[in-house]
Amino acid sequence: MSKISAEEKLSKARAQLSMEHRFIGAHALAMTSMECKKEDYPHLPMHTMFTDFARMGWFREFVDGMDVEETKGVIAHEALHRIFLHPFRVGGRIPEI
Repeated sequence: MSKISAEEKLSKARAQLSMEHRFIGAHALAMTSMECKKEDYPHLPMHTMFTDFARMGWFREFVDGMDVEETKGVIAHEALHRIFLHPFRVGGRIPEI
């Protein structure tokens, strides 16, 4: 079995999510996917995945360590942040803390 790339894994996971859970999948597909580099985000406590509502950032090493099902779960998690408007509810809190 050949290993699929992180980009293929993310695409496959988002497509499956949109077929299995349309509402969550629609939000997952609405976010622009962007690969991030650790050195560009040194303030993050973990280099996994994140969303700012419009974008879904991901780190290659994290995605490479998961299968499609796990990736689908993490994407659903990020979509739920968007659905519940978490990026806008931070208020005066400091995300790093």
